[in-house]
Amino acid sequence: MNESQIRKMLVQHKLEKDDADFKRLSLDFEANAIRCVREGNVKGIHHLNYMDFKDKMGATASTPKRTFEYNTVAAISLFTRAAIEGGAKPDDAYNLSEVLLQVLEKTNTIQEIHEVFRLSEIMFTKMVHRARSRNKPYQIEKCRAYIGENIFRKVSVAELADQVGLHPHYLSNLFSEYEGITLKDYIQREKVNGACYLLQYSHQSISEIALRFGYKSQSKFTEMFRKWQAMTPTEYRNLHYHPASE
Repeated sequence: MNESQIRKMLVQHKLEKDDADFKRLSLDFEANAIRCVREGNVKGIHHLNYMDFKDKMGATASTPKRTFEYNTVAAISLFTRAAIEGGAKPDDAYNLSEVLLQVLEKTNTIQEIHEVFRLSEIMFTKMVHRARSRNKPYQIEKCRAYIGENIFRKVSVAELADQVGLHPHYLSNLFSEYEGITLKDYIQREKVNGACYLLQYSHQSISEIALRFGYKSQSKFTEMFRKWQAMTPTEYRNLHYHPASE
């Protein structure tokens, strides 16, 4: 198997989907699920039932059951990372991931696999919610929420301090103490996480994505992206590009 053969298979795969008028689950659904896990937002979880999923999972394997298994494995992996980024202890997140994969291995039907998917979303979200509820100042959560709501523009520490009524220096120290990351780095990381989704699933150019997240210079965006992903946006897209039907 070589690159040329893979490309031929890719063309055939796209033609088959077009002929079947195939529609994937929306990018918004995936982004919302991961955001809810990362933020520990139990109330924000939106579950789709089996009938909503069954015709929108793509054809990643030779059988529908195996396709559901692959997609659920991918979801567990994404939820694990999101939970750790949201404040869950890495050991706790990885242990839950391992147990869920063990349960998944024992499933016999697509409905059972879907239940593992549903439980993984719920349990990782609750894990983050518990981690964040341990005597954390409300100003921290307010900062995170404000950054998420304004992710597509430049947000400064001074602006955040004004929003929560604290001195910028004090807020920076407080945020670092509870989150284990500086406010500036947290903002950068969240922008890069958002950019990753667009690089994977959208047709927007890298310069358009950089501008969308408030970077007037593509070189500055690339510098920040490399800091968090250890590769350039171009390299990331080449590895992960998987456009969804919009």
